[in-house]
Amino acid sequence: VTRALSYYQPKFRYSDMTSGIDFYRLADRLESDFENCREEMKEKLSSLMKMIFTEEKLLVNLTCKGEAKDAVLTGINALKEKLYRRNKQEKPEELTCLKQNEGFMDATQVQYVSAAGNFKKAGYSYTGAFQVLKTILSYEYLWLQIRVKGGAYGASSAFLRTGDAYFTSYRDPNLKETLEVYKKTPDYLRNFKTTERDMTKYVIGTISGLDTPLNPKAKGRRGLTAYLTGLTEEMLKQERAQIIHVTQEDIRALADPVEAALKQDNICVIGNEDKIKKEQDLFEKTVSLF
Repeated sequence: VTRALSYYQPKFRYSDMTSGIDFYRLADRLESDFENCREEMKEKLSSLMKMIFTEEKLLVNLTCKGEAKDAVLTGINALKEKLYRRNKQEKPEELTCLKQNEGFMDATQVQYVSAAGNFKKAGYSYTGAFQVLKTILSYEYLWLQIRVKGGAYGASSAFLRTGDAYFTSYRDPNLKETLEVYKKTPDYLRNFKTTERDMTKYVIGTISGLDTPLNPKAKGRRGLTAYLTGLTEEMLKQERAQIIHVTQEDIRALADPVEAALKQDNICVIGNEDKIKKEQDLFEKTVSLF
């Protein structure tokens, strides 16, 4: 999924470079040619350290009881004295995204099939109904088409506030057939009908996923994420209301934004070499994963 999203979204390009396939390839190259890479790596890590560990970039996310706060802040102030100071403002590096639609081949007998796109780029807005849609697809359409009929271990989807949407399968014996299931999702939505009882079940299932109990660490992490992304309490309240009051018409209305995202045709597959070679026309590039 990260690789498919990296074809057009800089933040996921960064994620792939720091924890995905690109990062694996960097680590593999450094390990296999360590003696020749050692001095260059030392210089880059030293430079990176001085760019990251600066007073200007210090961000503290603290979750504790009141009496512990002063002690922690005292320690933070002591830490600040040891941080590097930058004399000039670095110009942020712009990451270039490149649509590649890759098929990564390995020795497994199953596939991981992902498709991604962005509905906001097509002019559509995010709504809490997307969260209910995710629940419906997980328990109905994707489950029946990919898990029950297709024989995959599982399938899932997500629709983010950024407009990014993705579909993915897990330990899937199929490849092209799964992509066809994704493409037919808008048709399923346009003809979506169910009972009010089932709609209530979908809403309850969605809310239960949003209302899971959080320990102090998780609360702190959630607060930090909200701070960094500009997520406000009002936005959460609006999303919650949209989920609770969602209608079947609201779900059918999501067919167009889902279709717009899928038509952007960003796909990435990791799977069996013979299977990927057989469907080579689907990809711009096919390479060995390892």
